[in-house]
Amino acid sequence: MRSTPLQPSWGACPFDEDEIEVECGRITVPSDDPAVDDIQIAFARFNAERNVADDAVVYLHGGPGGSVLADANWLYTVLVEPFIAERDVIIYDQRGAGESSPLPLCTEAWELDPAFFGQATPHRELRDDYQEALAVCARRIQRQSDLDLSAYGSAVHADDLVDLVRALDYRKVNLYGVSYGSRLAQTVLRDHPEFVRSAILSGVYPIEDNLIGSTPAAFEQAMLEIFAACEADPGCDELLPDPVETLEAWVDRLDIEPAVVPLPWDDQSSFSFNLAGDDLLEHPPRLALQRRRRLAHPRLADRPRSRRSGPTRTARRGRLLRPLRRCRLPRCTVP
Repeated sequence: MRSTPLQPSWGACPFDEDEIEVECGRITVPSDDPAVDDIQIAFARFNAERNVADDAVVYLHGGPGGSVLADANWLYTVLVEPFIAERDVIIYDQRGAGESSPLPLCTEAWELDPAFFGQATPHRELRDDYQEALAVCARRIQRQSDLDLSAYGSAVHADDLVDLVRALDYRKVNLYGVSYGSRLAQTVLRDHPEFVRSAILSGVYPIEDNLIGSTPAAFEQAMLEIFAACEADPGCDELLPDPVETLEAWVDRLDIEPAVVPLPWDDQSSFSFNLAGDDLLEHPPRLALQRRRRLAHPRLADRPRSRRSGPTRTARRGRLLRPLRRCRLPRCTVP
């Protein structure tokens, strides 16, 4: 920990400040290598309506590589309002993302977006192209002498948070971490517990887990728990007597004939996504549900009308992630 706290520099917010009591700024985290650029950590502090507590709430966004400042206006009711009556609320972009010295983007992979999103090309056929594009991007970024890619792990992010807390003159804070932010919160609790009064963890990403390596098993467990709950509910069990076999049948069917699913791009427009079996397994909640939890594509709700004979449902569940275990997904290639 530094002997002297960093000093914040104050400036305009990267979002509309209309009718919101907020102040924005940056801290500069010095690099240990003169050839490597210093890191700018951008933040916003929303001031409490009443000075009841002197321990702020600090929101830790997901990713890694996500950001929050650009969306502060529409996230205000979710992230700030629940706490602002009695506590200051701090949001910031973690180093390498958003407004905080963002890392270079892998634009090489963007050229594949039309084929991935708008054409009926099976996504597994694009895997090699994506991997090559990302390899080209990695080599390009590694050649940049002003970057130190080893300085972007969770432990460094935790040190940045402590620098920010001290720069804003708080002795302790309450952490609110979502997804990767929950992993970062756990890292802070491990490395700097003296700065934490409490922590809220949502969508927990355990500190000991490998996100990519653990995804297939975590997905299988989640699906089996959902299916077990359906089996225990008479109404659900009647409508969907064998969800495992239904899911496997849809994966095989969509691999042969992808479904065209309309998805919103922004408030004014949408695009058509070709949903193959791999996509159904990779992101079922995001692709199956639209706003107000309605099915985005009615055909995905098709289900068998009668019970089947043969092995018990429990015995067949071991086949649930057969496609994933073959690792057909592009992101499933990293051990």
